[in-house]
Amino acid sequence: AVTAAGRLVDAAGVIDEAQVPSRVPCLFNGRPGRAKCDVLEALGLALHASQDFYSHSNWVDVAAPGDTGPLNPPGLGQRGRAPWLDPRQAAPFPDGLITGCYDGFPEARYCTFPGGVRVRHAALNKDDGVIDITDLSAPHVGAGTTPRGRINDNFRYAAEAAIDDTRDKWSWFEDQVRARYGVARGRRILCVILNDDPAVCR
Repeated sequence: AVTAAGRLVDAAGVIDEAQVPSRVPCLFNGRPGRAKCDVLEALGLALHASQDFYSHSNWVDVAAPGDTGPLNPPGLGQRGRAPWLDPRQAAPFPDGLITGCYDGFPEARYCTFPGGVRVRHAALNKDDGVIDITDLSAPHVGAGTTPRGRINDNFRYAAEAAIDDTRDKWSWFEDQVRARYGVARGRRILCVILNDDPAVCR
């Protein structure tokens, strides 16, 4: 994303409007295209992976009362974003971290191994719930609706960590753009990324 961003504004500070989608939208298919589309695709992939981590792993959650196992895996009960996913630091990989197996439907067919059953996506995910984004600066996270998400505010903790991590990774991206292209050019590049009409960035 940082590399593609440089094609939006040249070294003289001139915006290349041919690299910005207008009437013809972006086509997100993994192939290089216009610079802004490439930036958005790369950022989208990175942020989606980060957000899914909190929903599909046991980083923030806890198990239901009772015995733990493949249908009720233990949780790590952490709060906030995972430090070892921060590109600024090298934190140790946490003991006991797991994610739910998902290789296709039905999960029972794909998520088994000789002599046992793997923890499935269905047993661990916190994918569904209510998030009120009326105030984007402070979204209100409500109750989760998946079995794992309903336990002990697991959905809320996952959503809050994902929101925090998304904001942090955007901030890191901004820093990288300014570091590579300079403050003035970087500011204009970021403006083009954030606005549909590049004219407001001139």
